[in-house]
Amino acid sequence: MAFDKKCFTSPSNLPALITLLLLYGWSVTPMMYPLSYVFSVPSTAYVSLSCINLFIGINSSAVTFILDLFENNQVRSRATVGI
Repeated sequence: MAFDKKCFTSPSNLPALITLLLLYGWSVTPMMYPLSYVFSVPSTAYVSLSCINLFIGINSSAVTFILDLFENNQVRSRATVGI
């Protein structure tokens, strides 16, 4: 709602959004379980890995939003030039 994206706020897309969130939870479990052995205290592992997931998710959303501000031609022309 903060970014006013219709794909997330539209009532017709609510079932798809809920499905994606549930599937994300299932897909993160195989990644979190092995990484939990890096830590000696399970609660530290949970908090640290949750913060890492939040950091990655927020940064991905922010980068997508920032790139969406540019016109597609500006980003595409710079990528083809190699700058």
